[in-house]
Order: sequence, then structure tokens, then C-alpha cells
Amino acid sequence: MEQLTKAYEAIEMLKALNLPISNEQLRGVEKLEKEYLQDEIIPLMKQELEPMVEKMKGQFLMQVLYNRETGLEMTIVKSAQETGNHLFKHHGEKALRDTTKYSIDGGKPLRKRRFVLAVVKEYVKTHPYITYEDLRERFPDSLSGRPMYGVFKPYQTIISKLENQPDLRKRFFLDKEDLIELSDGTILTVFNQWGDYFPTFLEVAKQLHEVKCHRNQFTED
Repeated sequence: MEQLTKAYEAIEMLKALNLPISNEQLRGVEKLEKEYLQDEIIPLMKQELEPMVEKMKGQFLMQVLYNRETGLEMTIVKSAQETGNHLFKHHGEKALRDTTKYSIDGGKPLRKRRFVLAVVKEYVKTHPYITYEDLRERFPDSLSGRPMYGVFKPYQTIISKLENQPDLRKRFFLDKEDLIELSDGTILTVFNQWGDYFPTFLEVAKQLHEVKCHRNQFTED
């Protein structure tokens, strides 16, 4: 945990100083995250959750988060509506979902996840011979706040992990029309769970396009 915290601090310092973050540094952080998950989080979850599983089944949900400052956080909630998703805002007794949309260069307004997909697609379109590693330099894994997922991953890498990590189906765009093919034949799938890290990606998008925010679009959940 201490090594992972120091690694995060180093990355944040480089970002604050506007210094480049190398792929080697990002891979080091990803390795530490995996080790932390395997050695600490998973054993702790098993220890804490197994005795409660049967009692909780069908009645509660548990939200498990990793906070860079406080570490592992586990919260028991009564229903899916109370999972604390950052997209929900409470107004009276009704939950409202933030459906703010964004457009690039006067195009169609898109929800956040679709906006990210559109920006990456457009960049590949305007840089037809870009390599996977060069694309990662432009959109570093750290933008998503979860280097193990990054902004995108090779499609085959994600597909190969689905059996053991079925949740990846919800984390990446896997439909054929959403995949991105590079000139060397590499097919990419874009991460779609942005949460609090969307503003970081948005700043990168604004360097590449004229971005317009379409606010005040809330719907009852």
C-alpha cells in the first residue's frame, strides 16, 4: 500500500509540473495496483464478506471502492439507487441523473462515455498511421484514473479476460461499431466508466477540438 501511494503521488507531481509521464512509470503503477488487489483487497473482501453473503443475498448491495488517500472503502447500501454513483444528485426524495452532454466541433451532443469514444475515434481518423503506443502517449492510461484499464485496450486483451473478469463487459465498448482499428490491424476498445476523472479527459479533448457543453439536462432515474 505504501509503495502504491508513493507511486500515485509521483504521478500527480509530474502532472502538476506538466512533465511527461512515461509508459514505464504507468506500467509500474499498474503492476503495484494489481499486487495490491491480489495481496490485500481480495483477501480482505473474502474475510469480511463470506460470513455475510447468505444474510445479505437479495437484500443489500455492497459498494467497494479504492480511495488513493484512505485506501479500501466498503459500504453496505439498501438498494441500487443508494450506491452513491457520482452521476446521481438528490432533489427532494427523487434521484436525478446528470445527462449533461458534450459535442466536438459543432457535432452531435454526446453523453460523457460516448464523448470519450468519439474523441479517440476522431484522433485515429485524423492520424491514420498512428501506432498503439503513440496513441497511448496522446491519451495516457492515467487519464481514466485507473491505469489498469487506461483510456483504451486492445480488444483481444479484454476478450481474453472476460471469462475470469465478466465485469469488463460493462467497462468497455465491445460492440462492433464502437471498436477502433489502427492501420497495423490492432483493434481497440475504449473504456467507458469515467466517473470523477471525466474532467481530466475533457481538458485533453479541449486541446484537440472546440468542445461545447450542453448543460441542465437532468432526468428522473
